[in-house]
Amino acid sequence: MILMPRYYSQHGEDCLLWTFFGERANGFYVDVGAFDGRYVSNTYAFEQMGWHGICVEPHPASFKILRELRTAICVNAACVPDPTTQHATLYMEKLGYLSGLQGEREDDVNRRYEKRGLTFDGFDTVDVPAMTLDRILSENVPGGKPIPIDFLSVDVEGTELDVLRGLDLNAWRPRVLLIETNTPAAWEAMSGYLSGFGYSLARRLAVNSLYVRDPRDVERIQSISVKCWIEPTPHPFGAELTPQQHVTGYQVNVPAEVKPVRKSRLRRLIHRLFGK
Repeated sequence: MILMPRYYSQHGEDCLLWTFFGERANGFYVDVGAFDGRYVSNTYAFEQMGWHGICVEPHPASFKILRELRTAICVNAACVPDPTTQHATLYMEKLGYLSGLQGEREDDVNRRYEKRGLTFDGFDTVDVPAMTLDRILSENVPGGKPIPIDFLSVDVEGTELDVLRGLDLNAWRPRVLLIETNTPAAWEAMSGYLSGFGYSLARRLAVNSLYVRDPRDVERIQSISVKCWIEPTPHPFGAELTPQQHVTGYQVNVPAEVKPVRKSRLRRLIHRLFGK
């Protein structure tokens, strides 16, 4: 009997990936912007099912919870593109998961606070360790050399492209990239950059984009219906910061973008076309 995971992502991203990877109980992920490790996490379900990985989080308070909660390798750092950068300024807000390295986001963050019935009081700043994702992986995988990465999740509130610029994608070659791209401009910039490494956009799921190299993976991702229950998950910094849907849990139901071509149907089509 195959055990099914409990899902914790925001829009069913973990459900989609769990189905894509064939519900296998082993694999390797990298989670950049892991927050506390569970709240709207794309990787917590995989760890619960036996996967291993690396979680990266710069926010000091979030990282403390992350390190206690997760069995993954946890790294307290901001991911930057320049290997000579050792420190970065983190702009923090009380929700935590909207914190990032960009300070010119007050209007956007304020709108997102208002949707939650909260008041945005501005950013606090803190100096945090910084390094490239290339260095983080090299220092934390056995032997320090590239290993198969099933998927890389990146959610860092606006500097996702900088994270990837600090990673040798020709060497590490994650099979799936799950990247937050909140705006059309971010989406276009990300797609343009990743195309240079052979990645193409397979699917958009809410604010996230999934990129893969193999055309067969594109078809597979597009053929998956995302139907799952998202577990109730309190915000780690207090109940007053927890949206109602995360108090009760909620259903996700996103239809497949294309229907999978079944082998029997494909054989009939070939026979019709070529008489074989």
